[in-house]
Amino acid sequence: PPSLWMRNVQLGLFSIPQAALLLLADRSAIVARGPLQGFSPLVWAVVASTAFGGLLVAAVVKHADNIVKMYAAACAIVLTCAVTSIVTASPPSALFLSGMALVLGSLLLYNQPVATARTAAAAAAADAAT
Repeated sequence: PPSLWMRNVQLGLFSIPQAALLLLADRSAIVARGPLQGFSPLVWAVVASTAFGGLLVAAVVKHADNIVKMYAAACAIVLTCAVTSIVTASPPSALFLSGMALVLGSLLLYNQPVATARTAAAAAAADAAT
């Protein structure tokens, strides 16, 4: 199977013809005003935020597992809803609140230490010794 780098090159090569066709369709506007016409500071902030988010996801997957990535995404949705509710003064729906409770509950359950038979036996032996 091809390596990750080769797969990225293949995906990049696949996108070049599509991008070229889009550039050709708008060539008069691009020649007149440049390829970055309409990019305001807000658009650049969105681009930078998306790029940072992609790098952050790559770092999470590299140093953690997929489950942690999914929990991070779920927590980001919950946080975004909370901030949006505060800023717009509109409460979230009851269905969303129940989903948020499930996400937060599962997050707490996932992070609890696992009690094994060995640790239970060691705790019982320690209690018997005292």
